[in-house]
Amino acid sequence: EWREKFFRRFGLRHLAWDLFEVTTPHIVEYFNGANFNGWRKLTGQKYLRFWEMAQLESVQKHLPLRDFIENFPAETTIIAIRYNGCIFVVEGMHRCAAYALACREGKKIDTKIKVALGRKNKLFRPLFLGKRI
Repeated sequence: EWREKFFRRFGLRHLAWDLFEVTTPHIVEYFNGANFNGWRKLTGQKYLRFWEMAQLESVQKHLPLRDFIENFPAETTIIAIRYNGCIFVVEGMHRCAAYALACREGKKIDTKIKVALGRKNKLFRPLFLGKRI
């Protein structure tokens, strides 16, 4: 299964994990996307923040994101890792990009977002994400 390969690629089993309920959803726009082939082809770059992706015409025209904006889940959990002071989304790229695009277009999405955050430094707990649960 692709998820097993995915977990090995990022070394996710070896990280310390916390689950956060995001209290300020706009923070998602400032997360970075991970370096996936499909996203690199769509954006022409790697490791963009989601607000940066939302500025690109190729992302604005990407039909799966339009569908997510119209049918965004009432609750969702994304998986991210903290690396070199940044938060990289490794599962939930479409949801984050759709959220950022909706924000750019002034559309409000009513949702509860949780972030499962993996990190090597067990002492780091980013309070800006929201409430740890």
